[in-house]
Amino acid sequence: PFGDIIFLGEFKDSVRGWYTVVGAAILSNMLANAITPAATNIGMMVTAKAMRFCCKSRKKHQARLLKLYTNPDFDMAARFAQLLNTIFVTLTYSSGLPMLNLFACLYMLFTYWADK
Repeated sequence: PFGDIIFLGEFKDSVRGWYTVVGAAILSNMLANAITPAATNIGMMVTAKAMRFCCKSRKKHQARLLKLYTNPDFDMAARFAQLLNTIFVTLTYSSGLPMLNLFACLYMLFTYWADK
């Protein structure tokens, strides 16, 4: 009875049409997942450097300078969750979508260099 409620999709199994519709959505989502987190971190880093360059002579108090030069906290739990999500989706669907292996490698490379 539970399967009659949730398994009402167009495809009964992983057939050629499934890869065309669902596989393409998974690939595009994983490509965005490979690029977006690293790009966001790099953007925040560039913004912080620009703010430091522009505002360093305007700050007259040591506490304000410390606040300006203090980096944001490194959220290990969120980074680890993104990594596990990427690995799980890649291992689950890579037998039918081998491009996921490349996207997972790109994610790990971009994340490594952005967090370094």
